[in-house]
Amino acid sequence: MKVLLVEDIEILANLFAEMIRFHDPSTKVDIALTGKEALEKLKKEKYDVVFLDLILPDISGLEILEYLNHNHPDTKVIIITAASDSSIMSKVNEYNYDELLIKPVSRDAFFNVLEKISA
Repeated sequence: MKVLLVEDIEILANLFAEMIRFHDPSTKVDIALTGKEALEKLKKEKYDVVFLDLILPDISGLEILEYLNHNHPDTKVIIITAASDSSIMSKVNEYNYDELLIKPVSRDAFFNVLEKISA
């Protein structure tokens, strides 16, 4: 499985990546710390799963979600966000995604999502 992890907080990105690799050591994990970096990677590579933070320093995760829906509709999208603003969440629901995790994410919730997407 090939995963793109889009998270602007580097320590969290590395923690999530290690959890993914712990769950399945054969998984290849790429990290994007900005939305622009994520879009560049998505234009070059095909990913099975994208873990997507909505709040990024340069562009909104919603733009990436829209790009994924239009260009990679078969890619599973797991949103991981601290965004609780109802306007952001209502916009999220205009798009397709597979799971939504609200930060702080418990270890059990994260591993439950990994089990679902790898089944």
